[in-house]
Order: sequence, then structure tokens, then C-alpha cells
Amino acid sequence: MQLIDTVSKTIQDYNLFEENSKLLITVSGGVDSMVLLDVLLKSVDNIVVAHCNFGLRDEEANLDQDLVKAYCAEKSIQCEIIKFDTKGFKKELKISTQEAARILRYQWFEQLIDQLKLDYIVTAHHEDDAIETMFINLIRGTGLRGLSALALKEGKTIRPMLYCTKKEILDYAKTHKIIYREDKSNDSNDYLRNKLRNDVLPYLYDKLPNLEKTIGKSIDNFRFANRLFKDKIQQERSQYFTDHKIAKQSILNQFYPVLWLYELLAPYHFNNEQIRQIIASIQNTGAIFYSRTHQLLVDRDWLLLEVLKSDKVKYEVIINKITHPTQTDHTTILVDADKLYLPLSIKYFEEGDIFIPKGFKNSQKLSLFFKKQKVNRFDKQSIPLIVDSKGTIIWVHQLRVSGNVCIDVSSKNFAIIGLQTSENL
Repeated sequence: MQLIDTVSKTIQDYNLFEENSKLLITVSGGVDSMVLLDVLLKSVDNIVVAHCNFGLRDEEANLDQDLVKAYCAEKSIQCEIIKFDTKGFKKELKISTQEAARILRYQWFEQLIDQLKLDYIVTAHHEDDAIETMFINLIRGTGLRGLSALALKEGKTIRPMLYCTKKEILDYAKTHKIIYREDKSNDSNDYLRNKLRNDVLPYLYDKLPNLEKTIGKSIDNFRFANRLFKDKIQQERSQYFTDHKIAKQSILNQFYPVLWLYELLAPYHFNNEQIRQIIASIQNTGAIFYSRTHQLLVDRDWLLLEVLKSDKVKYEVIINKITHPTQTDHTTILVDADKLYLPLSIKYFEEGDIFIPKGFKNSQKLSLFFKKQKVNRFDKQSIPLIVDSKGTIIWVHQLRVSGNVCIDVSSKNFAIIGLQTSENL
């Protein structure tokens, strides 16, 4: 069967998308994604291309970008391009380069889906990728989900070339004269996937000629078994999740906590190794784990799940001077205007921050104040702190005003301070 027929049959048999669906095709400029784009252009009208430049391969990456941009211009295809500071993001989250790139690209893909009102993210993963993924997961220790390798349809992500081999893709590119660029980093065995692709699997296929086909069949069987298990987990999910948090004890009470937590968190893209680390840290407090879409905090009694935010909300300080004291709500504070050192600005929590809470004579560490208020690590990083021109914290937003600016019997001038939300950074 020709590659184009295999892709069409896969789309139809597994109902990957509807005839009028709007697709975001992820195109790197390599042979896999360029072939995928060519195949889909023959049958799909509503297509947008997304290309990521991770800034890791200098001029090579720029040439990849130029190729995709020129091809889309020639075919009159809408092309969205972004350049990431992958190294900076990796350093910020203290994760691997591959993990950083994965989080960045899928965050952006999902933003494009929302902004452009598209239906699906389409990737060029093929059968060889699935086999490599299965072996990687097996080496790292995995359950049914890992053995199932890549799913044909996972949320809004679809993979219509999963039943196509790399050889078929290369043959198609040659026959149809598809232009593409080689990623030279694929030749390096620095990464486990490349070592499998370049050395281990070719050796096994040479010794066991039918192995590739039998592994493909096994992956299909694992996918079916995993689907049954997922359905069971889905039925019981509501018993474990409460407002995006999971009771630690409910997981520890399971016969095999790693497997249960892995399946519960699977929709949020945490991998097997992360799940094992979470279980290992579950009796402690404060550890944070990141997937490409979410972050998970090991709190006192709960595992707290939150959408991974790449932007902080931007606030502006609003000061209204008044002649007489008036009552305020939790979103504003009433202060002695003569005690203010203007201008006021906003910062966020840093270790070592101190302030004098109203009702206290002496300063205390902000970290201790947050602990007493039972503010978790997620929230304390996002709470705005209003500081004066001397850098003194005068208000922990919506929690406590500083005694430095409180009104007293001698106060003559007053001001109401609040925050106004503006655009995202």
C-alpha cells in the first residue's frame, strides 16, 4: 500500500479528524514533516503550518526556518513561526534541553489552536518513532501507556503517519521530489533515541528480520489493553480529584501507587520517571514537577495541580487620596498618605523578603508569614507585593498591610491603594 493510501486509511479508520476540520501542521523542515504536509495538502483545505526555531543549532536552525517559510509562501499556506530561548527556559525550570523544547513547543501549539480557532495539532510521528518510544519507555520502566508508545489521537494531537515506516516516507520524498533538510544532530548518539535509531534497532532488525512487524503488532495490542485500563481509571477519576488536587493518602493506599498516579496524571503529560519521583517525594513538602502543560506541587496533604503559566499577570498600582477614612474591602487598603514613600511598585516573592505585618512591632520573614497563612508554593510566587521607593513591602496583596503605613489617631491625610490588571507581560 502506498504511503498516501496508508495515511488516508488511518484517518478514516480511526476518525482522526472530520472533513471540515482546521489543522495545525507542525513542520520542522525535516523529511517526515515535509512529507506529511505534502500528503495532507492533497486532501485537506484548512491548514496552518507551525514552525519552531529553538535557537539551538545556530545557522542550521535558521536555514530550516527559511525552508519552511519559503515552501509555505510558494503554496500560499499560512505559516506561524516562533523562536524560543530554549536554553534560558531550561535553566529556569532546571530540566533537560529536550524536555524544555517539548514544553515550549506544545504550549505554543495549544496557544495557536485557541488563537486561530483550529481543531487539531498534527505531528509527523511514524511507526519507527513509535517503536523507538516503546523501547525508551521500556528501558526507563513503564506501564501499559509506555508500551503503547505514541497514540494515534491524544487530546487535540493526532498522528496520521503512525502506520508509515521511515523507509516509506523516504521513498515518497524521493518519488515526489519533496524538498527537506537533514538534521545533523540526529547522527549523534548523545541521546538515547539516536543510539536506538542508529545502532541498536538496525542490529536487531538485521538479526531478526520480522521483528519490526511483530513489534508493530505488539504496540497495537498494548494500545487496546491500555484503552481498557484508561476507561477504568476515567470512571474512578472523580473519586481522587477534588478541585485540581489529589489527597496524598488516597494514592498511598493503592496497591501500586506509581501506576495509579501515572494514569491519573496522564492527561496532564507527566512522564513515568516524574511519577516515580513524585511518589518518592510524597512525604515531603515543597517539591515541584513540570510537564509541558502543568505543574504539580507536593503540598502538606495534597498533590496540587495547576496549569503551567508562561506569563505573569501585569498589575498597576492605583492610589486615590481622600480627606476622610473610609471602609475598604480585601482588594484595597486604607493607609496614612504621609507615611508613603512614592513611587510605589510591584515585585514578587524572593527568599529573604521581610515585612512588618499590621499588629506586629517587629519585622518577620515573608516566608514565615506565608507558612502561617497556609499559602502554598504556587500561590506565594504569584502574589503581588507592593513596595515603596525604599524597597519596603507595604502590602502583601489581599493578605496583610504593613504596620509601617497604617493609619492612627495622628493621621491627617489618607489614601486608598489598589491594583489594576492590565495586559499580560
